[in-house]
Amino acid sequence: DTPVWELDYAALRGFDVLDTGESVPRLAEVLDAVPPRVDVNVELKHPGRGIVECGPLDADVLADQRAVWRDFVGDVVDVLDGYAHDVLFSSFHEGALAAARDVDASIPLANVFFESVASGLAVARRHDVEYFHVPLNMVLGTSRFGEPYAEGPYEPVDLLSIAREEGRRVNVWTVRDPRDGVELARAGVDGLITDLPVTVPEAGAEGSAPAVDGAD
Repeated sequence: DTPVWELDYAALRGFDVLDTGESVPRLAEVLDAVPPRVDVNVELKHPGRGIVECGPLDADVLADQRAVWRDFVGDVVDVLDGYAHDVLFSSFHEGALAAARDVDASIPLANVFFESVASGLAVARRHDVEYFHVPLNMVLGTSRFGEPYAEGPYEPVDLLSIAREEGRRVNVWTVRDPRDGVELARAGVDGLITDLPVTVPEAGAEGSAPAVDGAD
């Protein structure tokens, strides 16, 4: 019943992940196992202390949340500096995105959309993120739009068009069915976030398949 971020690493190290016989790795161990040519999406979920808020936040709360996240993000960047991978930071939390911009503005950001399209856009534009990370039932014009999943139903806003107009990219979570992967590729998304192997043929915009990213 203890939140994972309240456990010390000695406790986490004792867990077995999905009956694989492997324990919970540190970030450096993950990067050691991933070839440098593979891009890495590091999702900032919790800084290990304090209360974290999802955005959009008012100015005073955002300032407090930025401070809550800053040391943690700095520690993550210190680890990443030892590796050659191209990296993307993503988060549901506006404070994490703000802290990431402060610590290393060269690392691209992705705002994870959740509660509403309007809220997601507000945070994305405030921090000029390079990516929208949207749930699969938020992509207008696909069969999953408006279905029950995570939150929703969402406003009928064409986020793919908005992203193109604003020079951003769109990755979609969490794709577990290859048929969804094909449909989203044809709709023109840039990437798929999945925790299962998903094979996508060359069916995306301009004849290319989106990237596939392993979630969690």
